[in-house]
Amino acid sequence: MTSEEIVNAMRNKSRVMYNGAEYECITEYILTIDKNGRQRRSVTLLDRNGGTTVRVLASKIEVLEDE
Repeated sequence: MTSEEIVNAMRNKSRVMYNGAEYECITEYILTIDKNGRQRRSVTLLDRNGGTTVRVLASKIEVLEDE
């Protein structure tokens, strides 16, 4: 996902899919620089029960269409 897609998904509180599981929304967008100077994007996802979060690579998620 691009930075713009991530920000739009956060603003819209869109549901997302990661590794076959559906999550309620993206709660954080994290941008880091690794030891080789490469930019890494990750996000924190809130589970559907609203009690657990998980941090994953942004490139591994997809936004689900609204029903």
